[in-house]
Amino acid sequence: MRYHSSQRNIVWTVLFSILLVVTLNACGDSNNVTGPPPPVPLSPDAKLSSLTVTSGPLGPAFSSDVANYSVEVATAVTSVTVTARAQNTGATVNINGQAASSQPVSIGAPGSSTAIPIVVTAVSGSQNTYIVTVNRTALGGNNNLRSLTVTPGSLAPPFTANTRRYTVSVDSIAASVLVTAQPQDAGAVVSINDQPTTSLSVPLEAAGTNTQIDIDVTAPNGSQKTYTVVVNRAAIVLSGNSNLSALVVSAGAFVPAFAATTTSYGLTVPNSTADTTVTATVADSTATLTINGSPVTSGVAAPSIALAVGQNSITIVVTAGNGAINPYTVTITREDPPAP
Repeated sequence: MRYHSSQRNIVWTVLFSILLVVTLNACGDSNNVTGPPPPVPLSPDAKLSSLTVTSGPLGPAFSSDVANYSVEVATAVTSVTVTARAQNTGATVNINGQAASSQPVSIGAPGSSTAIPIVVTAVSGSQNTYIVTVNRTALGGNNNLRSLTVTPGSLAPPFTANTRRYTVSVDSIAASVLVTAQPQDAGAVVSINDQPTTSLSVPLEAAGTNTQIDIDVTAPNGSQKTYTVVVNRAAIVLSGNSNLSALVVSAGAFVPAFAATTTSYGLTVPNSTADTTVTATVADSTATLTINGSPVTSGVAAPSIALAVGQNSITIVVTAGNGAINPYTVTITREDPPAP
């Protein structure tokens, strides 16, 4: 029995020693964890002495020991020219797959990045690769207006880029308005009533009606915003003024003298006055005139009227814009001829 007990003790001692060694090794490994390996230094005989890219500065600034760079260019830039010089005589430069020390390179669409490799090969055959990543700015999404005016009239509410709907009130005599709209982004496209323009004369509907005008702004990236202007054209207010402002006959002076509110006049002329002309002027430009039933022009002498011996009645009718009628009457008495 003593023999078997001794063997068991030996086995447990060995197992414990093995476990202790494994545990210590694990702890030692955890204490020896390191980061990523350091970058491989560039080959000394295949370095660049200079590196430039048109349309933007390198970031970081060029150093023969730095292999990776970036360049930020505007949206409108579609290509760049890379120029690279080797430090050592005899070393060759290859830019984007082309053996050249200066090479134009097309870049990707707006918002994309283009990596351009520059490979330097020394006489010994060793190589270094420099990378320039060109980041082309994405297309803008600004579809706001900078200004919006309507002439004649004024916008209500006053213009702001974030307000999309406006009204404008104009007189009944306004047959059209001039709309002018300018975008905030010079690259945006403005259309007024589906016509690509920043200024457009827009005809209005009839007096008393509304005309809607749409202004579309399309940003360089294609996003669109619509501004709307509703022009309210006033209804025509017809005048009720049916008076004359002046009345003259060539045959002589009235009795009584002319007054706008006096509608009947008379005068006597000698037998030798065989005819007369009548000139009538309306007080309101929208009124119309007739003399003895024939239309005449305000302020212009009507055709001559023959005078018979005795009384001659001449009727001047003024019709106001709203249809009101006001007749004036002139009675001219032509004397009898002298006795033989």
